[in-house]
Amino acid sequence: AFVTLARAHGMKPVLAYFPPYPQVYDQTSPDTLPLRLSRHCQQRGVPFLDLTRALRSGGGTPLHFAPVDFHLNPEGNRVIGAALADFLIAQGLVPVESTDAQ
Repeated sequence: AFVTLARAHGMKPVLAYFPPYPQVYDQTSPDTLPLRLSRHCQQRGVPFLDLTRALRSGGGTPLHFAPVDFHLNPEGNRVIGAALADFLIAQGLVPVESTDAQ
């Protein structure tokens, strides 16, 4: 219903999957949910970004404020921001100005 509503209003929906922390830190964690979401999005023509790989390659540094809370810290926000920007640019959803001198 959301996809239909968004498209009716001229928007292009995108789904970004933010994995639970055990999936980020445990390489053997099953990827059942992101695979199902990816197939669901593909059937509906919705670009899908699984942030698991980006978070796993976050440099081995903590990406959240545990044990105080589990919100992303500045490094976690940087990792996700970079992954999301790269994805949106690759999908052609964000215009990129050329830096070449004309």
